[in-house]
Amino acid sequence: MHLELEQWLKWVWSDRSLIMKMSTRDLSGREAEAIAERDSLAVDYISCFINNRSLKLTSASRSDIRSFVNKIVTNSPWQVDFQRKDSHKPTEGDFIRDVSVSKLNRLDEEQLRGRHFHLTRSPHSHPSVRIFINASENKRFETFSQIFQLIAGGFVPGSANVLKMSVAIPGRQRNDGIIVHLASRAQMGEQIYPLREYVGNNKSNFGSSYPALTQGIPADPPCMSVASTPPNQSICIVPGMGVCAKEIDRQDFITYRAGIILQALKNGSRSRTGLRSGHYFKKFKARVADLFAHAGIPVDQPWLQGQVALPVINRNAWKPTHSGNQHHLHGAGPQSNRLIPRPSAANSGRPANSRW
Repeated sequence: MHLELEQWLKWVWSDRSLIMKMSTRDLSGREAEAIAERDSLAVDYISCFINNRSLKLTSASRSDIRSFVNKIVTNSPWQVDFQRKDSHKPTEGDFIRDVSVSKLNRLDEEQLRGRHFHLTRSPHSHPSVRIFINASENKRFETFSQIFQLIAGGFVPGSANVLKMSVAIPGRQRNDGIIVHLASRAQMGEQIYPLREYVGNNKSNFGSSYPALTQGIPADPPCMSVASTPPNQSICIVPGMGVCAKEIDRQDFITYRAGIILQALKNGSRSRTGLRSGHYFKKFKARVADLFAHAGIPVDQPWLQGQVALPVINRNAWKPTHSGNQHHLHGAGPQSNRLIPRPSAANSGRPANSRW
């Protein structure tokens, strides 16, 4: 098991009584429809162990936040999406599509602080892998604009592999300030190599860490990592059906894994005495490993994501269907540790013009 994942599980286990009080138990029948909503407080708390390392408030003022937002919206060459989250629950909030400055002016700056804007080439794109970049807050807009031109703007070689780019609004210390969403891991080298060169030439624009449970990309400073995109599903255990996958809207990398950990904790802690005796940490680890396998995540490489081979609870009909009968890990196999395939000589051109 990956060291960071095991440390996370130890922290969850030490706080299991509090987590179980936040969550619900013994769901049955149509109550299963409320699983994600009723568990979201516990999932948010479990995520805190990872997220609190990089989401501390910064000194960014309201005017700094508003200025950043206006520059992104007015300069973006792609469609802009923004998720407004009105509470602490990580799955709540409406996506504002085709964002305009006038729409965002109706939101308070505190609703914008630290959130990601998503610039999408197409609203129907389905990225398979994400590159996380720890861009310093004070130069994040300029860095983001230059990176966009470098790997996605105009007729840059390999730009078709970039389906979406995300940038965090100032106000929180994020080590995922910029996220590049790619269609294919196989062609990732066409983005990695120019990014590494750019980071090396602009070291003061970047931090020296990257999100936990992701795979680091060699760079100086060490500010980049990669992970597979989570599916639009959450893992739940429904009485009479066993382990299932529930259709949901898109979610972040840590929330998906936190939800699985919560299900492992609940599944082994249904009795009041179960929290204190009879369910040892090693058994909890085994349950997590089993659910991670169902979810297509290898516990020794938690940045990977395979197909979810589980019955699916449809969000409309609430009838189980099936999503497949084989596990397949993107990037697994003999070449899985070769993170950066070299681009071909024909694809070594420089970025062309873009709106930024």
